[in-house]
Amino acid sequence: MILSVFFHFNVFVSNRFVCISVLLAVKPGEGTEARNFTAVLGQSVTLRCPGTNSPVRLYIQKNNGGGAEFINGFDTVQELAIPPQYKYRTTINRTELSMEMRNISVSDEGLYECVVFKTRETKKQFTIYLTVTAKYNIPNVTATCNEPASGARSCRLSCWAAGGYPWGAVRWAELNLSLMNDLQNNSIQEQNFKTWTISESLSYHCNQPTNVSCSIGGATSNMTTVCQGKADDEKFSLDAAVISAIAVLLLIVFIVPSVYIIRKCCGRRRPVPGDADVEVPLALRTAET
Repeated sequence: MILSVFFHFNVFVSNRFVCISVLLAVKPGEGTEARNFTAVLGQSVTLRCPGTNSPVRLYIQKNNGGGAEFINGFDTVQELAIPPQYKYRTTINRTELSMEMRNISVSDEGLYECVVFKTRETKKQFTIYLTVTAKYNIPNVTATCNEPASGARSCRLSCWAAGGYPWGAVRWAELNLSLMNDLQNNSIQEQNFKTWTISESLSYHCNQPTNVSCSIGGATSNMTTVCQGKADDEKFSLDAAVISAIAVLLLIVFIVPSVYIIRKCCGRRRPVPGDADVEVPLALRTAET
């Protein structure tokens, strides 16, 4: 009875104080049923509390570890005081027992509580966990390779991407782990939006061209080919030299004899009367005598 009188007294004194006194009266974990929601950074999400009956009061609050922070809600008797930071980017749907939250930031991630009052004295609490995500841009892969005098080539590979949340590890595809060493990581979180820029570099030793790609937080780079050095160019030059030699040999085998035959045929001189070297047919000799 004393608690009931205290509650109604607070209703008439201060709307804001009503919110505070009720929040303190809620015991975390009492009748909890967990629900998970995911929101994209900068977009909106709708948090729905279980229940179909029309309650007399609904509070949606965030558990910050040290206490509950009132976000939004409604009361069938009076209007509730909404904190300024949530007043213009949250909207309560009384029919669906839900709250739309707009312009999501990383700070919105965390544990929320729906406190549903079926009557003034009967309540039920539900737990909601909101996860915030942001897509990384397409990772960029770069490769700087050297050409040793002998042995396998060595390439310095780098992969980086920005604008994502939460933090994500760099994953390489098509690389042999035994050929990797000197791995270095670097992660920077943006101060305002709390998104991450992640990079990783490593040394890779190989003796043949290798296709490489990397992924960060679900975003995958385009495929690139590494370990293409002078050895490949020399092999290509050697192949070209062999082809040229074969072509020259074919010229010698087929074209030179053909030229000789043509010159032989075209070089014969037609016989001219009076030439001593020209043989006179027998019939002509008889006629002359």
